[in-house]
Amino acid sequence: MVIRLKNVVKIYKVGEAEIRALNSVSLEIKKGEYVSIVGPSGSGKTTLFNVIGGLEPVDEGEIWVDDKPVHKLKEEELARLRREKLGFIFQDFYLLPTATALENVMMPQIGFKPTKEIRERAKMLLEKVGLKDRLHHLPSRLSGGERQRVAIARAFVTEPEVILADEPTGNLDSENSIMVIELLEAFHREKGTTILFITHNLDLANRAKRQINIRDGKIVRDEVR
Repeated sequence: MVIRLKNVVKIYKVGEAEIRALNSVSLEIKKGEYVSIVGPSGSGKTTLFNVIGGLEPVDEGEIWVDDKPVHKLKEEELARLRREKLGFIFQDFYLLPTATALENVMMPQIGFKPTKEIRERAKMLLEKVGLKDRLHHLPSRLSGGERQRVAIARAFVTEPEVILADEPTGNLDSENSIMVIELLEAFHREKGTTILFITHNLDLANRAKRQINIRDGKIVRDEVR
């Protein structure tokens, strides 16, 4: 198993109240799986991704990614895990506005590998996602679909074992949504990358071989198609 959660609890305090965003969640994801995560707003989907990626601590339970105990790791160790094992794709792209498409894709590896090597891999990925002619464009000169394709290339530049994609099509029209999902599917087929993606679009969710439904911080359905 590349991801394992055991009885994970995440609590947020709102004034005097406590909200259990995750309520004793247990989950196993095999290496190479392609999984969609669905559920209503506020059900705990993004929180699930945040604790898997070590972006937020858990209040109870255990999380293992590639046999690393995320729930026990210090921040330096978490940063290394994210850099070496995980790729993140977000709804809002999070591209640096003053950096070109090429520079944005290179960013996660700067300082860790030779610059020439990083640049060549970044160019290759941007070509793969159909942006060969946009290498030196700033994000402001790219469409929404193009920005998300840059974000996908950036997520894969580290050759991660796991991609966590949180509503990667949320800000895109239907044509670009299909393009983004097809890119993720292509990387999954070619590289065997484990991919988990959150979506409200059931048509896109149904393309995955496994679908997990979360409601009120609990997994209410886990279906393999």
